[in-house]
Amino acid sequence: MKKIILSIFFILPIVIFAQTTGDTVKIDSSITAEDYNKSGKHKMDNNDLDGAILDFDKAIELKPDFADAYSNRGAVHIINGFYKDALTDLNKALELNPNNTSAQFNRGLAYADLGNYKAAIKDFHKVVQVSPKDDEAYRQLAFAKYKTDDFHGAIKACSTAISINPNNAKAFSLRGDSQFALDKKEEACSDWKTASSMGETDSNSKINSKCR
Repeated sequence: MKKIILSIFFILPIVIFAQTTGDTVKIDSSITAEDYNKSGKHKMDNNDLDGAILDFDKAIELKPDFADAYSNRGAVHIINGFYKDALTDLNKALELNPNNTSAQFNRGLAYADLGNYKAAIKDFHKVVQVSPKDDEAYRQLAFAKYKTDDFHGAIKACSTAISINPNNAKAFSLRGDSQFALDKKEEACSDWKTASSMGETDSNSKINSKCR
């Protein structure tokens, strides 16, 4: 499962938006765009993706220049597999706030899922420049480089991810793939075995078929 970054990085309480009187639901007009955004984040955390979209829609309706709400709605679109919709929201988020690192990361994911790996590489490069300790950003950068046959670049990015987080099993697995593509079988098998020992089951079939 790919990592999605939200524009709110802390656990938020449930926000109640409506009061029910009989059969009538009355929306509290005092609720702000920020409240809807927080509620949408909470619903995402609880896998209520439809509810999250509705909350982010309302946040944007109340505050059309709310970059975080566009970024978070884009994140939901990625989870739902609507990558073009995600790009629309994430582009808007970055237009409103070019320093929104979560939007930059998630746009890289959307580009990669659409097969535009060169654009993904540009986004992930920007993320690691701002967040040089983000091992997952380096791994995603490595994946995009691998998909463009830049195996040396992929190995370098994976190695950086591993140096930051030695428990990043997927980085070991991907580095193994890149090593194998360069005919470095011994190094590849070593990485796959490390990944497998960490529970990365995708490496098992590679070990069985290529490391004998």
